[in-house]
Amino acid sequence: MKRTSLIIVGVGILGSAAVIFNYCCNERESILNERVLRWREAVEAGDVKTAVQSARDIVGTIQPSSLPPRYEKLCRKNGVDPEFLKTDFNALDFQLWKHALFFHKLVYQIAADTHDEQSEIEALLAAVRKRIEPVEPQKENILWPYTIWQLQKGVCDRQAWVLCELAYQLGYEAQIVYLRNPNTLVSPHTVCEIRKERNTWVADPYSGRLLPDVSVADIAADRRLAASTWPEREDWQKAVSKSAYWLPAYPQDYCKRNQELYSEVKAVLGESCPRFGESPEDRLNRYLSLTSREDRLFPYRFWFYPFRLLNKQMAAVRKMKTRRQNDPANLNSAGQL
Repeated sequence: MKRTSLIIVGVGILGSAAVIFNYCCNERESILNERVLRWREAVEAGDVKTAVQSARDIVGTIQPSSLPPRYEKLCRKNGVDPEFLKTDFNALDFQLWKHALFFHKLVYQIAADTHDEQSEIEALLAAVRKRIEPVEPQKENILWPYTIWQLQKGVCDRQAWVLCELAYQLGYEAQIVYLRNPNTLVSPHTVCEIRKERNTWVADPYSGRLLPDVSVADIAADRRLAASTWPEREDWQKAVSKSAYWLPAYPQDYCKRNQELYSEVKAVLGESCPRFGESPEDRLNRYLSLTSREDRLFPYRFWFYPFRLLNKQMAAVRKMKTRRQNDPANLNSAGQL
């Protein structure tokens, strides 16, 4: 009897502990949900301060860690201090979230009347061609895909980047592809390659070409296909033989803080979560897993251009701050003129 009583008491204690544990789990989940919704609302409203603080609340303290050597080299080579990848959440992260959310919403509007993957890619290509005039914007602009879309201007590489971002937000994997002169390795033209499972498309927004079930490697291996793809441009037909692939990830995607934030936000928002902060290493490996041995004859790399663009933006911000500090109108009465 005594033994039975002890068993009953033990079961009761375990049951109470389980109830408390479940309550605590539910409480933590409820708090996380509130923080994620606050983060999303702040991003939508353009509230930088609240969005950044919400991101900190969601992720908590991030343990310091060393950068992969490839990431550090990419930063240094293109003018960005590697410490940027290890710092706290900031306004540049907000910019990433804002742009990702914009394209995530936009892409579902563009693809609203599509019925399969082919029609989705066709709709995205048509939207880019309709929206973006193939002329180069003024040099002072910081030409992220969001800016290109707003300015409605951009030549082949700009158009290809926007199309990659749209496809990426719709669940596809995409790569920027430079066609390079076989002698100089200078690129006369840029296209994008889009994949999903075993389906592949080569899309050229500048010329309007879309090739389903074809890879860049297929075009490079077939002179007739290259000629029929760009009949008016013999230089592009030759340049495709020395193509180079570039992963169109933003510098902020390389940051552990954004990778952890995306993981938490995705778990709450599900399909309504924009894609950002996915590990570039994982993205590149995932893309390679979709390719054939023939496709991998070309180099696949992390794209340098977004880092150069970030460097340009940071320099512009520093210049603006200096100008404001030196403006007599911004000095208080105690300042030295």
